[in-house]
Amino acid sequence: AWTGALIWTKRASHIRSFALRAWVLQIVLNTLWPICFFYLPIPVLTPILITILFMTLLVLMFYTFLITRLGAYLLIPYFLMVVYKLLFHWVFFILNINLL
Repeated sequence: AWTGALIWTKRASHIRSFALRAWVLQIVLNTLWPICFFYLPIPVLTPILITILFMTLLVLMFYTFLITRLGAYLLIPYFLMVVYKLLFHWVFFILNINLL
């Protein structure tokens, strides 16, 4: 939320609007991943969703760094959490592939 607020308060530009779109997209994807993991019976969907979330977060961090460095630094713990989720879900999928 702090990063989104820092992006929102900066001067309007194409970079800022792209960063805001990336911020909203990663919020939506982060909301969808537990639904995919716990309620949908498609095992490959969650690792793919987390991978898309990871790529969106990289884009968000890059454009946030161009706008405000503090906002990009505030995303580092979230980045580490997403990397952990990415590794967890891909390992979980690979280890359980024989159950499909």
